[in-house]
Amino acid sequence: MKSKWRSIGTLLAGGTLGLAALASDGATADDAQTTAAASPIYGVTIPKGYREWQMIAPAAVPGQPTTVQVMVKDAKRYAPTRFSNQKREMKMMSKFFGGFLKSMLIVGAVATGTMAHAEGTKDLSNTTVVLTHGAFADGSSWSRVIPVLEAKGLHVVAVQNPLSSLNDDVAATKRVVDEQPGRVVLVGHSWAGVVISEAGNDDKVKALVYVSAFAPDANQSIADITRDLPAPPWSKELHKDSAGYLTLSDKAIRQFFAPDLPPAGQRVVAATQGPWYAGCLDEKVTHPAWRDRPSYFVVSTEDQMIAPALQERMAKAIGATVTRVHGSHVSLVSHPQAVANAIIEAAQRAQ
Repeated sequence: MKSKWRSIGTLLAGGTLGLAALASDGATADDAQTTAAASPIYGVTIPKGYREWQMIAPAAVPGQPTTVQVMVKDAKRYAPTRFSNQKREMKMMSKFFGGFLKSMLIVGAVATGTMAHAEGTKDLSNTTVVLTHGAFADGSSWSRVIPVLEAKGLHVVAVQNPLSSLNDDVAATKRVVDEQPGRVVLVGHSWAGVVISEAGNDDKVKALVYVSAFAPDANQSIADITRDLPAPPWSKELHKDSAGYLTLSDKAIRQFFAPDLPPAGQRVVAATQGPWYAGCLDEKVTHPAWRDRPSYFVVSTEDQMIAPALQERMAKAIGATVTRVHGSHVSLVSHPQAVANAIIEAAQRAQ
């Protein structure tokens, strides 16, 4: 049978005590915590082998005596004692500073939340996001990202790149940038990572965002970046026309380019793909804009067109802030919110 706890006396405390354990009236020995032998408890010594617990009267008033019962296994009684003024003051000071610290932590948390809210509600109406599409696509590839950006107050323009050469695509992008009245966040998907690296050398461009894209260094082309890598399986599904422009087969769209889209979406991508001039593979960037402004990189972790490991290496090389999306090469279509969030972050930090 379990032993019952019995009172050995009372203490008068000026505030809450930190004794060994708390229990309800009639608690058993197994419910409490064993203390060291002969532990002094503010004037009451608990003999070796005994356990103790406390019960503080409810509605204790700081600075006023509070009755505390000290319990042991034996019925042996000790004389009540009273705390000294010094001990009472120490307990009150401890309680005061504990409350003060808690208040400061609450104030700090509220301030942090307020700052975070302010960050998320910045006026972005003076910022334009210029979206540039990659190979085998057109400006409509951004159709699911655009509404999310506009809902945040951003002005958005999607460039229609001719995909005929690096110079032609850079010129088309620069024309759009030139028309914007304020700061610009320049975004490039796939091949357009090369385009924004060249076209981004403009004082209006405050940030670059690479989405499943190539990010070359100076005097570097896509052919240079991929020279030591095995040929990707989708390369066997390329068709080159008489003018040297490349398109992907419907099979490649389904299997490699947009495998995470529903069949209807895959058919739209196949029907709207923009033929890409094969010579673009060898065209080099002169001075990459990412060297002079902050960069962001959306890595598509299921990309079968540009290997995710290669995306990670390029993002690290340019010092980009990285967002990882569990999507295919067209994560801008399959995961528009995640891609848009990375662009919004770039726009907010560019303020």
